[in-house]
Amino acid sequence: MNKSELNKFKEWWNKNCSQLSVKITNPQIEQFFKDNGLKINDIEHRKEDFMRKVAKFTKDYPKEMLREFYDYWSEHGENDRKFRMEKEKSFDISKRLARWAKNSKFSFNVKKQPTINRQTEETIRQNSEPIPTDFIDKIRKQNG
Repeated sequence: MNKSELNKFKEWWNKNCSQLSVKITNPQIEQFFKDNGLKINDIEHRKEDFMRKVAKFTKDYPKEMLREFYDYWSEHGENDRKFRMEKEKSFDISKRLARWAKNSKFSFNVKKQPTINRQTEETIRQNSEPIPTDFIDKIRKQNG
């Protein structure tokens, strides 16, 4: 295939076929596509792209949790054209990961602020008040 034919094929492919879910099983053909800038949109390539996006969060979450998250959201049937994440109407990886971490069996800190409820505030206030001296005197007399 000469350069002119390759450019025509590339233009045709990227215009008409790049959005199709095509499975390329021949490594030589896959390499040909990569070398010539032809878009490949099969499910495995989209999953690899999803994995790279999830991997950006390795500083924020444990690797084991990210792996479970990826495994769950990249699941698909043998004949499916889309994997689980792609079937969602909306999918924000950072928000999904935050929820996943909240529900996760892994214990770690994810920039959580401590929650103080009314009872805790009241306990803190009571414990910070000075103890009356007559109370201390009563205890001293009892212990004697």
